[in-house]
Amino acid sequence: MKKKGWLAGGVAAAAGLIGAGTYFYSVAIKRAPKDFLEGSADLQDDFFEHQDVTDDWLRDYDAVEVNVQSTDGFRLHGFYINGDITLGKTVIIAHGYAGQAQDMKDWAQMYVKKGYNVLLPDARGHGKSEGNYIGFGYHEREDYVSWVNWIGRRRPNDSIILHGVSMGGATVLMTSGEKTLSEQVKAVISDCSFSSLSLCLPTNCNECINCPDTHSFL
Repeated sequence: MKKKGWLAGGVAAAAGLIGAGTYFYSVAIKRAPKDFLEGSADLQDDFFEHQDVTDDWLRDYDAVEVNVQSTDGFRLHGFYINGDITLGKTVIIAHGYAGQAQDMKDWAQMYVKKGYNVLLPDARGHGKSEGNYIGFGYHEREDYVSWVNWIGRRRPNDSIILHGVSMGGATVLMTSGEKTLSEQVKAVISDCSFSSLSLCLPTNCNECINCPDTHSFL
């Protein structure tokens, strides 16, 4: 009887973990609207205003739409803005979770005013880029190496800055550790990145989408 009890308990626990994992993937990782973010007390009120940013400001800067192919076959999309070509500096700006290139308007305008060329990618699974899931920076790191190489082919003498916010901040940090990253990258700016997914996900899972406490197995 004890063996049957342990077996039944193990099966129930496994089923619970599989169910929680499937639910978390479908809500938080799979490409889909992230309506649950509206319930997060940690987000500022203007976060949702940034989600509604239009392309108008990009047209004001004569931004052009560009694409690269990821190493695993996704077509990635971005906007490129020419700055002062004599300055020789380009910044690649990485948006956050559930965002898109247009959300980075304030940062892009700041750099353009200083003469930088600006590249604004849509991360995989976001905006106009292909991809069915969000990698929280791990898969995106190779995508940003591809974007750096795209700049390098067009502006081989430029110094490049990687600037990321939130999940984008984590992405540029992971990108900075890639052995294949071009030496053209001279600086990395990470704004409010998470320090560890094992610490970040359980908290957000509990607060935003009412998953069970996952600290014990992450």
